Amino acid sequence: MRAFVIQRVATLVTIVTVVTGCDKAKGFIGGDRPAPPEIAPGEALNLAARPHILFQIFGEKEDPRMIPIAAIEDGQLKAIALSSTGWRQFDAMYLRGGKTYKLYQDGRTRGAVTVRQGMWERPENPLYTLPGCQALTPLASVTVTGMTKSSYTVEALASSFDRSAPRSARPLPDAELARTGRKIAIEAGAPESVDGKMLDALDFRAVAINTGATDSPTIVASYIDPTATDAGSATANTVHLFVIADRDVDGYTPTMSHVVNGPIAGAVYRRFFDHLDLTGDGIDEIVAEEWRIGQETSLLVFAWMNGRWREVFRGRSSWCLDEVRR
Repeated sequence: MRAFVIQRVATLVTIVTVVTGCDKAKGFIGGDRPAPPEIAPGEALNLAARPHILFQIFGEKEDPRMIPIAAIEDGQLKAIALSSTGWRQFDAMYLRGGKTYKLYQDGRTRGAVTVRQGMWERPENPLYTLPGCQALTPLASVTVTGMTKSSYTVEALASSFDRSAPRSARPLPDAELARTGRKIAIEAGAPESVDGKMLDALDFRAVAINTGATDSPTIVASYIDPTATDAGSATANTVHLFVIADRDVDGYTPTMSHVVNGPIAGAVYRRFFDHLDLTGDGIDEIVAEEWRIGQETSLLVFAWMNGRWREVFRGRSSWCLDEVRR
């Protein structure tokens, strides 16, 4: 899918820009920042309890990186709030050379992630810097083994917890998946005046995943405008749909939808990233990536609640932890 390739290239450009500390990184993090914020003791993550951490694996296949996304405590995903000192302690606990974590893809354990170098493992030579930023989210360079889906770039989830939950479900033939994905997109897009003819001009991707929400696979479908890649055309109109659907007695119906039909400047795009039982309740959460043209991405997590998929966690969109000027 062209838009998917473009987004992956854009992500790689961001990675290269950040890791090299180029001045252009200021455009991604908003320029100069004030001093790092202070974290109240009651708000800081309790590292003494050694909570499980959810990591994202990304980057080039030959030189991937790992970044912390959330802590998992009492069956809930929590944002990681730490002082600058706390983040260095986090780095020493979780991101030292030789640390190994389980690698997850498609809801299952697929292999392992081994840390090669932590963020401040070499104090005189941190893994990356950002101009104008004093407090940074720590990264680690890693080695990945066992991936079943791999190309020039790597994307997966990792953690120390054991959440693999193989499930058997009736496979969805490709033709049925494509037909159903289009049907639910038309249904979800109707309130925003998105019709089938408009969908024909978009890049389509759909996956059928066994989340455990019902006895049938969950469908995640997305339609992305292949021309929506230039922030300079901000006034142009774009159409985008990200729809999750599940089967009930009447067939598949949208159980979460995100629809855009408007100027590129205000468009928020989403795509499927992966699924995994992050909270241990027996039903996988769905992880998606969200971005705006020319801006950084963040991960969203959706959980099954009362017959719908609802957003329960939103990761940071910037690696810089300094407070943003208001």
